[in-house]
Amino acid sequence: EGIKDFPEKRKDLLWKKAHIFYKMKEFDEGIKILDSLIELYPEDYEFLNSKVYGLAYLEKKEEAIEAAKKLVTLVPNNGNYHDSYGEIFMMFNEFKEAIKEFQKALELEPYGYFSYETYIKMGNCYKELGEYDLATEYIEKGKKISTGMICELETKTCWIEKADNYISEIKQLKEESGF
Repeated sequence: EGIKDFPEKRKDLLWKKAHIFYKMKEFDEGIKILDSLIELYPEDYEFLNSKVYGLAYLEKKEEAIEAAKKLVTLVPNNGNYHDSYGEIFMMFNEFKEAIKEFQKALELEPYGYFSYETYIKMGNCYKELGEYDLATEYIEKGKKISTGMICELETKTCWIEKADNYISEIKQLKEESGF
């Protein structure tokens, strides 16, 4: 029985190993493992999704954006992958492009497990673009939606703290600019 399960267990072990390298900030090593998983399991797009983030953390902007674009081309109806694409744009301060991908993510999966985070991230993008009212609207919507979401408490708490910090920043920015 164990031998029949080995390919799946091997896949899981390699996946965990890649994540351990990411936690250790050894993204190149994690990406090497992900590349082998992508080759072995081309239909499992989570590996490509993880690779996208590794490339971004290594500040390989063009490669990260290309990999994210490939991901949403391969799986165009997955809101989470559009959310990831948006995050990559956001990491490289391309806020207008990020907003487009976040909107697509919410259009595809308005009640996805990630949706409250997407609203908060979109609000942050609007904050960075100086559109404070829209920023506040999206951040507050994300906070409101989070109350009904069943997800890891630590993650939710982290996002609520981010949202509150963004709201504080917006208030300060509005005061400084005379709004």
